[in-house]
Amino acid sequence: MPFDLPLATEFLWSLNVFVPELIISKKFNRLLSLWVAFLSFWSVVSFGAPGSWSVRPWLSDDGLPDNDVTGIAQNSRGYLWLATQGGLALFDGVRFREVELPTRSQSSRPLIRQMLLGDNGTLWLALEGGTVMSLSEVRTNVFTTADGLPAYRPTSMAQAKDGAVWIGFVDGSACQIAGGKVVRYTAKAGLSGVGPCVLMADNHGVVWFAKAGVLSFFRAGEFVSVTDLPDGAVRLSPRKPEGLWILAGMNLLSFDGEKKLTPVTAIRSSASGVTPSVVFEDRSGAVWVGTLAGGLFRVEGTNASVVTTSYPDILSLAEDREGNLWAGTGGGGLNRLRPRVLDLHNSDNGLPFASIRSVCEDKNGAIWTAAQNGTLARFQNGQWQNLSAEATWAGTRATCVAADGQGGVWVGTSHDGLRHWTGARAEMVGRNDGLAGEVVRALFTDRDGSLWVSTESPNSVQRWHAGKFQNFIRPGGTRTVRSIVQDNAGIIWMGTTDGFLLRVEGDKIVDASDDSLVRRKPVRCLYASPDGDLWIGYAGAGLGRVRNGKFSTISTARGLHDAYICGLMMDDGGGFWFSSDRGIFQVRARELNDALDGKLESVRSILFGREEGLPSLQGNFGYGPNFTAAQDGKIWFPTRSGLVAINPRQSQPNHLMPPVVMERVLVDGVPTSGRLEEKIFVPSRHRRIEIEFTALSFVAPENVAFRYMLDGLDASWNSVPRGQRSVRFERLPAGNYRLRVIACNNAGIWNETGTTLVFEVGQVFWNTSWFRLLVLVFISGIVALSVRLQARRKYLARVRKLEQEAFLQRERARIAKDLHDELGASLTQISLLGKLTQHDLSEPEKARPHVEKIAGLARQGVKSVDEIVWAVSPRNDTLGQLLDYAGQHAVDFLGAAGIRCRIDFPEKISVRELPADIRHGLFMVVKEALHNSVKHSGATEITLAVRLEGNRLHLSVADNGRGFTAAKSDGLADGLRNMKQRVTDLGGECTITSQPDTGTNVRVELDLP
Repeated sequence: MPFDLPLATEFLWSLNVFVPELIISKKFNRLLSLWVAFLSFWSVVSFGAPGSWSVRPWLSDDGLPDNDVTGIAQNSRGYLWLATQGGLALFDGVRFREVELPTRSQSSRPLIRQMLLGDNGTLWLALEGGTVMSLSEVRTNVFTTADGLPAYRPTSMAQAKDGAVWIGFVDGSACQIAGGKVVRYTAKAGLSGVGPCVLMADNHGVVWFAKAGVLSFFRAGEFVSVTDLPDGAVRLSPRKPEGLWILAGMNLLSFDGEKKLTPVTAIRSSASGVTPSVVFEDRSGAVWVGTLAGGLFRVEGTNASVVTTSYPDILSLAEDREGNLWAGTGGGGLNRLRPRVLDLHNSDNGLPFASIRSVCEDKNGAIWTAAQNGTLARFQNGQWQNLSAEATWAGTRATCVAADGQGGVWVGTSHDGLRHWTGARAEMVGRNDGLAGEVVRALFTDRDGSLWVSTESPNSVQRWHAGKFQNFIRPGGTRTVRSIVQDNAGIIWMGTTDGFLLRVEGDKIVDASDDSLVRRKPVRCLYASPDGDLWIGYAGAGLGRVRNGKFSTISTARGLHDAYICGLMMDDGGGFWFSSDRGIFQVRARELNDALDGKLESVRSILFGREEGLPSLQGNFGYGPNFTAAQDGKIWFPTRSGLVAINPRQSQPNHLMPPVVMERVLVDGVPTSGRLEEKIFVPSRHRRIEIEFTALSFVAPENVAFRYMLDGLDASWNSVPRGQRSVRFERLPAGNYRLRVIACNNAGIWNETGTTLVFEVGQVFWNTSWFRLLVLVFISGIVALSVRLQARRKYLARVRKLEQEAFLQRERARIAKDLHDELGASLTQISLLGKLTQHDLSEPEKARPHVEKIAGLARQGVKSVDEIVWAVSPRNDTLGQLLDYAGQHAVDFLGAAGIRCRIDFPEKISVRELPADIRHGLFMVVKEALHNSVKHSGATEITLAVRLEGNRLHLSVADNGRGFTAAKSDGLADGLRNMKQRVTDLGGECTITSQPDTGTNVRVELDLP
């Protein structure tokens, strides 16, 4: 009769029931220890294979306060509370938000040892150094050693049915916090023995205590001992539906809640110094055991398996509502564990070469691969075998593999034609057998067992049947075929590198391409689904479908994760799996068909790999077949990082709608105050409003999608860009707004209720009634003032016009006067002298003086005309032109008179415009002053000087002549009066100073415009 472990265990524990005195006997304790030792051996023998679990770690680099995570709990809103040795944080699957805690000094960070989420949502924290905090939405309570807490490290926390919170400490004491008071229990109160006190509340709210090898519970103010425990550190956890899980040392035991203690299994680890740290039961009934130095174990029944984590020290365990298991490590941060959907085979687990380009499964369930470097490998019985190392295969490079349906495998090569691998050897099929080319690009075995072969150099398509090749005529202009499939109707389809879709009809191949594509895209892969549709994976055009002869396509603009498809296949659960340039993703088949039929705007692509800690999974293409469905339901895709095995059965749809939560409102980058559940007021003078929100789904947070609608502004839902959890509005007008946000989880389950935020943008002052009245008055005043100004402008324009006309009249009169005085007098004299000359022609000596006089007057007339033209020309209306002309006149005039001339002008004269009247008036003053000096002073030297001080002009004409005491009433006096009058008319001052024998100085001061 075989050994029955459960029956033997039941017999041993029947002794405990019928012989109660054994409970406290040392003999029974030793007997139990021996039994557990035997059970340990039995469990090691019966360990199951290591489970396939994906681990996604978050570290301090991701925002976690500290990499030692001592507590994990999910609150009522859906956030994860994370207690660390560096503080407390809230986690939504993407972002960590640290929560400030009251500490003794601002520089110290709270070192949290234990965390408990109470029944009413209150969070309890036990810190290093004898401090316990309770945090709720109402208030925060802090208990310290002054309240009776010991200054020792806490080991565990639990809440009793009556709401009291218990804390166990390493000194062996336990404290109860109830009604705001702390009561400490030690050995005197019944917690006898030496060692730490570990406690836990079961599913009925009974608090159990483990200390010094004794299990007890608290009732009516006293501790009641129940049973002895095996030696070793103890950890407790609630057991469903009742009782406890007890981890004593590395031995897992089950306690029924009364007296019965049943050994389950012994945990064995190859590491040294392993001690138990935490035990936890998940919703499936599996028990998780965390250790220090030994990592994490999962116990199902009596079988224990190792689950790899980012660090071997496990400090805390928890499970969220979606079934994710969370492990807090002592150095490796936060780990999320889920059944692995994707398994990557590469050099780490025996695959000879990582980059794979073709894969198939033979009839016996073995997986065959052709690698990028030509290596041929086979995966069988959990091991990879490098077939290229076989002597019969040396030097041959594989390109593609296809099962023959009889247990063998066809292998295409790069330069050696075909190989048919059966048993332990491979037979060659080459040109001598009728193969068109030696470079094989694609293989396919149809339902009749025929092998379809595509080769290049030359490009050809052949069928191998009954030991012979049949050649097929292809449409002209088509290039290499690299994918071949057969649909439900038995039709053979082919895709080419230049984008043609071909169909076999009889003994020829016809073009069946989609003419709706604007530009023909290369076909990378083909797949015939069980419902009769043909699916096409394009390079750049996304996905195509042929249904009843009608083509339709979908790409990234409508939700497809990538437009470059390397492989595609449908699983039994209605999921479409894709291998692409940007990784592996899934789309529900129903969504795809609805979108292609025009019933759905876009699809949801669920990305896999990143959340499972896998590297970049860029798909491989170019040789067919490049994907396969195995007999166990797995889908295999070749990638550049290795061969990926997808287990669709582990990808269970997440049916939980994600809670949507508003997190923060920032106005111009500054967070607003107040509760988001109430109306938020936004000042009118804002530049931007940014509203942050989140959806609390942890299965695949990167696949969570959001939509929003701002009532009063949007008429339909808007999609939030992938990876973004906020929306921004620029300068919203005044009014009341309501922002609605909805979200869906990774499986496309939408929370249509979502969440809302109500806020008000304040009125700007110019929209108030008093401001409008003020504006009305102001506008009326502006209109009246404008009318008045317009009338004044017209009046001033009229005045300016009259002044211009008067100025023109004055200029005309001046020009006429100058012509009359200067040129007219000279011409009159010339006329008289001409008559005299004509009368004296008979006497040349008398006529000569007249002719000379006429010549002089003519020269004088020419000079007068030159002066008049210079004064009139507008191009000379600058100060520089005036000084140049006046200086040249002085030099010429005084040189003819034999008088030395000195010119003292500034070296640099700025460009300054002068009106014609000022320019002419100043020149006439200079001319008159020079004329008077030459005519009356008897000077030998005359100085013409000009000096500028800002806008003020200083001009002087000084001689060294005889001077005078007072001006006489003769022509000289008229000249002096004329100069003064001219300067006064110009708005300046003219001063004439003279002394006998010291000369005369004429000074002019004038403000230039």
